[in-house]
Amino acid sequence: RRGRSLEYGQHDLEAERGARWSYTTGLLAQAVFDAGVFFDNGRYRQFGEDIISSYVAPDGTVATYEAEDYNVDQINSGKMLLRLYKSTGEERYKLAAEKLHAQLEDHPKTSEGAFWHKKIYPWQVWLDGVYMAGPFHAGYYAEFVENPDWDDVVQEFRTCYKHLRDPRTGLYFHAWDEKRVQGWADPQT
Repeated sequence: RRGRSLEYGQHDLEAERGARWSYTTGLLAQAVFDAGVFFDNGRYRQFGEDIISSYVAPDGTVATYEAEDYNVDQINSGKMLLRLYKSTGEERYKLAAEKLHAQLEDHPKTSEGAFWHKKIYPWQVWLDGVYMAGPFHAGYYAEFVENPDWDDVVQEFRTCYKHLRDPRTGLYFHAWDEKRVQGWADPQT
């Protein structure tokens, strides 16, 4: 239903704004790309590539991406950069992936080493942040780093398990505020 509205320069009908580099852009592009791989359908693969490539300049600059926002949601689309670099060999995808990974290198973290969900959400770890940053972080390390710090990737999971898992039910809460100042945070736990 959204079609090409996710391409850079288009109007995202669902979000009612200009299309942006966001987690949904990458999620939908990857889903269609993966369907193309599974069904051996070049049109689907091309659709996923077209969405992501519309944002990536030859020098690896990613349109609408703002590293200084320190937003792990913007890292999710990086998984497609890794896939496209692997499948096409185009240097621009590697350069763009390097830019996203540089954000993770400088990204603010909790005292235990987990990424803040966003700069505007200080000291907060959200369960979906593991999904947003973890696979890209691990994929980048596997593809480009000779001796990766896997503990850096695993720390996200450890922190979520420690602070977001309800020991009574085994289910996970959505977020944890290390400073316990958010209205939704239990001031004791």
